[in-house]
Amino acid sequence: MKVLKAAVAAIVMTCSAMAAGSALAVEFRNYDSQNLKVKITSPSMKKDVEFRAMSRSLVICIDKCKFEIAGVGTVTATRDDIVTVEAGKVTATRVASR
Repeated sequence: MKVLKAAVAAIVMTCSAMAAGSALAVEFRNYDSQNLKVKITSPSMKKDVEFRAMSRSLVICIDKCKFEIAGVGTVTATRDDIVTVEAGKVTATRVASR
């Protein structure tokens, strides 16, 4: 009986999280030759992160995230978007829903 209650509780929590907003990953691509310090802001977090040069990383976002890069620019990304920094410019590319 305890196992069944735990399973039902897990299903309810999962459904609640899905209804509240999806937490999906934004791919961050730093194709520049230098490390970048990026301020990432979302409804649930504020964080300064350093991305190494010539790297790709996943950033978990709930709803949307704002990426601020000093001297480069600011973009907002959601769901499975790709944020790319290349040649000193930042862009956000929307990925079609799967």
